[in-house]
Amino acid sequence: IYLDMKFLFILILQITIFHAQGSVEITGSGNHFRMMSSPVPGQILGDLLDELWTQGMTAGGDQTTGGGANVWTYSGSAWVTVTDISNSGTSLSAGQGFLVFVFVDTDFDGDTGDSGANGYLPVTLSVSGSPWTLNTVYNTSNQATDSWHLLGNPYATTIDVDLDGDGDGSTLFSTNNTSFNQVVYIYDSSSGNYISWNGSAGGVTGGLIKPYQGFFVQAKNTTTQLYMFHLSKCNTGGTSGTFYRQRNTSNNGSISFIISTDTYIDKTYISFSENGEVLMDDSDAYKLLPLTANERIVGISYVEENGLDVNNLPYFQDQNISIPLDIMYLITDNDYNYVTKDKDDVTINWDLSSVPDHISFSLTDNITGNIIDLNLENEYFFSTYEKGSFSSYNTNGTGPGIYPQIGESRFLLTVHYNSISGDINEDGILNILDIVEIIALILINEYNEAADFNGDMELNVSDVVMIVDSILTN
Repeated sequence: IYLDMKFLFILILQITIFHAQGSVEITGSGNHFRMMSSPVPGQILGDLLDELWTQGMTAGGDQTTGGGANVWTYSGSAWVTVTDISNSGTSLSAGQGFLVFVFVDTDFDGDTGDSGANGYLPVTLSVSGSPWTLNTVYNTSNQATDSWHLLGNPYATTIDVDLDGDGDGSTLFSTNNTSFNQVVYIYDSSSGNYISWNGSAGGVTGGLIKPYQGFFVQAKNTTTQLYMFHLSKCNTGGTSGTFYRQRNTSNNGSISFIISTDTYIDKTYISFSENGEVLMDDSDAYKLLPLTANERIVGISYVEENGLDVNNLPYFQDQNISIPLDIMYLITDNDYNYVTKDKDDVTINWDLSSVPDHISFSLTDNITGNIIDLNLENEYFFSTYEKGSFSSYNTNGTGPGIYPQIGESRFLLTVHYNSISGDINEDGILNILDIVEIIALILINEYNEAADFNGDMELNVSDVVMIVDSILTN
């Protein structure tokens, strides 16, 4: 009986390890690209991609003769075709991402009636082996400043790029702030767009990167020790089992714009943070050209002629800021160019729920001259117009391409900065220094309008209490 129980315990342990890495469901109604990773490193691509159609391989794929390859890694300067996904083929490092072109007909037999493994999407992918649980440093031997690198979640649990999972004050962004710009980019296969996150705003909801998900980052320097992952930064808690949910409590906020037609939708964002700049900064997220060029609506803001998905601006500013905000309806021609097109019945909406109280906006239509107060209206209807074309891919290299600025932008967005009530020293934030100053003013019986938090035309303890409460609630 003892031996049987011991054998059963070992069997249960092996099954637990085998299944601990979880799985991912691949869905879709058409062929598409996916940026992926694996919670188990090593020569596992054949196992992981077994339920998908793979071709152009010398070994391990469904088709080893004919057909272009549909799996790639990225070297930091170019896409690298994967030609061997057998058990002795290409090996993935922990934290490395890869790209796969998913065929909706997963056995490539032309039958759309079958489904599941070796049939038709959806399918569920998994990989055998023990999931990665160590803190990870992902190294690259081919890095230049501004180069792009395809990383991936190395764990079987979700990474939160903003999360201080063990209470040590660091996050994935802050740990790597000298290595890469503070933005992650994920290719959203459902929309056919790149989405991003800069710690405050973007389409990657909450900065959460799921297991099996790959993502791009852009390097800031030429070091070869690039990116550090900590298991304690996963959103299921630290290695000690304690669930910390400590985020950066510095002043930040954002506004999102939703642009829609009868068929397509897109979003673009403006974020506000203490590290924000009027010009480019590390938390500006580029608007990246998609992997597949097709008809679409796009919303883009511009800084120094760079198309941005998230434009990161100062949380506090002495003067208002005006930035170009463009909306283009795009079709493609036979030379893989995007062509701007006339389109009626386009709508732009905005979400002000995360905007700081001292910031407001106005939107100027550069064609009609209309000025819209975003606090008084919640949508605007307009048409787009033809104004030229541009390449749908990066013509300067093999990395991700950035949407260029074409002609005059449709709108001019003006960010209005108002004074912050209680900010006596005018440093743009409420903190202990403001409390010290207001107490000093009360003691000498001197009035200061900025210190009159409750607006009763006198300074007293109630103003101090309100400032303290505002600081505590950020």
